[in-house]
Amino acid sequence: MKQLIFMFLIFFVTVKISAQGVKEVRKPNIIFIAIDDLKPTIGAFGDEFAETPILDKLAKKATIFTNNHTQQAVCGPSRASLLTGKRPDYTKVRDLKTKMRDINPNIVTIPQYFKESGYITAGVGKIYDPRCVDKFRDKPSWSLPFIKEANLNYPQDYGEPALGYYQNKEIKKQITIGKGNLEKEMLHLLVKLGYKGPFGVLGHVNNEDVALTLKKNLKGLEALFLSNY
Repeated sequence: MKQLIFMFLIFFVTVKISAQGVKEVRKPNIIFIAIDDLKPTIGAFGDEFAETPILDKLAKKATIFTNNHTQQAVCGPSRASLLTGKRPDYTKVRDLKTKMRDINPNIVTIPQYFKESGYITAGVGKIYDPRCVDKFRDKPSWSLPFIKEANLNYPQDYGEPALGYYQNKEIKKQITIGKGNLEKEMLHLLVKLGYKGPFGVLGHVNNEDVALTLKKNLKGLEALFLSNY
């Protein structure tokens, strides 16, 4: 009986020590930040002009790669390559219209791999080039519905960036003034050409009507590009 109790105590102590020695393994949270045309123009890369304190602070706790090369100097192909780990000659995405999964339907992306490994994956803004994936920004990659650029909520103090890029208040002010002056000049030109605007409201410009007005009045017009902001 004493021997049995002794063996039980050894077993109990061993189990307790083993349990204490096994720490809960928690999966780390992962943030992937994609920025168009950033180049190495941040302080962490030695740029003395750029003021990037947040990224510099993050870089102090990170691994910095200083010998980077793009797979292809086009947005869609380079993003498809980066997010799959495959070269463009494998993905076959070499332009801004080829859908990645039309060529390789079973290709595995980085966020897809994490999702299949038990992570909840979410995407915001421009991760893939939208022209090279499906309307869901590559549905197999995400656990949650992807949030597109047009659906982003910006802090009230900043608002939406001017031209999609600029948040500096002075720069945004200048852009707004410049854009307003350009629109006024365009409207004055249209008035001279006889454009009245839809429903007689000049402040609302209809692209189709504008094109017809300009084509009618400007001889030799062969190509016209119009865009709504």
